[in-house]
Amino acid sequence: MLNNLAELFLARGQYSQAENYYQQARAIREQQLGPRHPETAATLDGLARLYRNQGKYKQAESLLQGILATYETLFDPDHPEVATILNNLAVVYEAEGKYEQVEQLYQRALRIREQHLGHQHPDTAATLNNLATLYSTQGKYKQAASLYQQAATIYEQALGPEHPHTATTLNNLADAYRLQEQYEQAEPLYQQAINIFKHALGDDHPETLMALSNLALLYQAQGKYEQAEQIAGEVLTLQEKTLDQEHPSIGVSMHNIAGIYRVQGKYEQAEQLYRRALKIWQQVLESTHPRIANSLHNLALLYTDRADTSRPKRSTSSPWQSC
Repeated sequence: MLNNLAELFLARGQYSQAENYYQQARAIREQQLGPRHPETAATLDGLARLYRNQGKYKQAESLLQGILATYETLFDPDHPEVATILNNLAVVYEAEGKYEQVEQLYQRALRIREQHLGHQHPDTAATLNNLATLYSTQGKYKQAASLYQQAATIYEQALGPEHPHTATTLNNLADAYRLQEQYEQAEPLYQQAINIFKHALGDDHPETLMALSNLALLYQAQGKYEQAEQIAGEVLTLQEKTLDQEHPSIGVSMHNIAGIYRVQGKYEQAEQLYRRALKIWQQVLESTHPRIANSLHNLALLYTDRADTSRPKRSTSSPWQSC
């Protein structure tokens, strides 16, 4: 029950409450089951995800390394549960910029899943998707697109073309095309992902809003500012109705709209939203979190552009703009 409450608060972005329940569940499970029990490890994994979301990467890394050591002792080193923790640890390393280690972990997790679960298993697709995201972060967009396509095919065959996992990978594939400025290929994939999410999860689900936010980024990149502003504004309105007011995703939406305002020369409106986003992130994230650094960077660009209105506006695009 405590673990479930923690998961609920984590999903809502209410991190202090989530940590409180995770720590209570951890204490009970360590006392009743022992520190090396799989259920104790599951609670620690949730706590690690919380720390990762907050930008507390060292704490998340420490927990996951401990879970990995436990699982490699309890199970075979090539057990699928080990692959799950390898995957989660890789996500943390990626946030820290440890790309060489990230790829090694994803490749090991992929090998385990292909061996034990098969090449067409959804968990295999999940690892392909994550490896593709790494390549996209590194600017290897063609490699990323190829892996996203593989993952989407697996999901479509294993789970169906209308499954949210399929939609997530289609959204990511669209991102890869957008970042290569292949806008005509990106837009129908975003629209397909949005339609799947709306049908399966609802109009105001975070996955739906994430895909809509990415479509707004596409329109911004194409100079379709009115469309981008309208969609991004709708996303923010829905988030403010359904999420805690300090949820990081609300900060992301404010940051995205600020970027749209800035490239149009609406500097006062842009500054207000950049500052509101920064305030949210400073309240819930570590001071070294990349979102905070990106926000400060874009504020600096805003002040530079406002001081020299003859200078072409620079893009604010970054991995942190997607919800």
